Amino acid sequence: MKNKNFYITLLITFALIGGIYAQAQDPVERGIDNYLKALGSKNTGLVESAIINVMKLKTAYPEKDYSRIMEVLDQLSRSASIRAIRYEAFVALNYLEHPERFNWIRTNDEQQFDEQLASMVLRIHEQTEDVK
Repeated sequence: MKNKNFYITLLITFALIGGIYAQAQDPVERGIDNYLKALGSKNTGLVESAIINVMKLKTAYPEKDYSRIMEVLDQLSRSASIRAIRYEAFVALNYLEHPERFNWIRTNDEQQFDEQLASMVLRIHEQTEDVK
C-alpha cells in the first residue's frame, strides 16, 4: 500500500511538473512555431491555411515579432512552385510589414475578416489557375 501511494504521488508530481513546463512557452509563440512548420509543408492547403492564419494572428497580436515568419513568406513569395502560393505569401508578407496599408481589410467583425481573406484567396486562384 505504501508503494502504491508513493507511485501515485510520484506520477502526480511528474504530471504537474510536465504541465508547468508545457505551459511555460507563450501560446502565441507556439502558434508562430506551428505556422512556421506548416509553411514548410508540401501540402498546399496547409501552406495556404498557415498564410491566412498568420494574417489573422497579426491582427490579433500586432505587437509580436513575426520576423521568422516574414523570412519564410519572403522565400515562398519568390520560389514557391505554385503561383497562387507565391501571391498569397507576397500579400501576407506585405501585411506583416505594413499593416497600415491594409486598413481597408481590417474590421472588428472576425467573420467578415475571414470572408474577406477567403475572397482574396479565391480571386488569387481564379487569376492564377492557368499558370503555375
